[in-house]
Amino acid sequence: MDAGPMDAGSMVRDDFRWFLATWFPAAFATALFDQTALPSVAAGIESTGRILDEPYPRAIRSAAADQLVFLAAEPERREEVARLIRLHRDVKGTSTTGVRYSALHPESWNWILVSTFIMYRGAFVTVTGHRPSPEVDQTLWEYFWDLTGPLQLDDDRFKLPERHDDAMAWYDGVVERRCERTAVFDQVDRFARSPRLPPGIPRPVATVWTMTAAPVMGRAISTLGYGLMRPNLRARVGIPWGTRERVEFTVLTTLLRVAHKTLPRRVSFSPLGYNRWRYEELTASYKALGLTSFAPDPTSS
Repeated sequence: MDAGPMDAGSMVRDDFRWFLATWFPAAFATALFDQTALPSVAAGIESTGRILDEPYPRAIRSAAADQLVFLAAEPERREEVARLIRLHRDVKGTSTTGVRYSALHPESWNWILVSTFIMYRGAFVTVTGHRPSPEVDQTLWEYFWDLTGPLQLDDDRFKLPERHDDAMAWYDGVVERRCERTAVFDQVDRFARSPRLPPGIPRPVATVWTMTAAPVMGRAISTLGYGLMRPNLRARVGIPWGTRERVEFTVLTTLLRVAHKTLPRRVSFSPLGYNRWRYEELTASYKALGLTSFAPDPTSS
């Protein structure tokens, strides 16, 4: 870590970087369900079935991929990016309803990247208390743009905009022109509001889960995630967002903000995030032990 003074932009970047190392973004994961509102993306998701048939393993794999892209050392980061692009080439075809899809189609690919930014940016400003502003948004976008540069399509015609406002304008345009409440969105919305029994929990507790834990957890995770969605997308897919939802969102995010301020890094950071933070802390402390010059010390003669 740089021990010198940082300007406001550098401080925001540094805070965002370490926020990406925490578990907190996972609380807002249902914000990513906006991706299923684009019919071509929904068709690809339906064809593979994993997000619907294996939601928990799918979520864990996605989170692990994000951690590698955001926090891994450069060789592992490059390897993960190449793997993601290579495997997504296989996701293409025509759905049973006649929708043609390709994961690497420029609109679909960029839609998912911008959706991912919206979730992480929203979680960051909500949990950390950073006040949103055009300057903060641009700083966060530039950092995300740098991180995902290797994931962006090779053709310069389809590069993501370098300005945050332009990226949001592009996203809003896709919402207005192309998005709808797809059958896949209906399915993931039902899962968000009433989560299935997680793997590893004994079947005898299924009834208790269904009647008590699932409705409470479903209300929390759907409120948190949908609260980060852009209002035009919420309206497009018919997500109710009134006074009750806004109050619940405020209560839940206040609890998360307290947790973010009080929990130690060993608890709030992911294993890779904590490892990365400790590595940089130790590296900085070792560097601090070094001399500034190997020339003879004039005071010792």
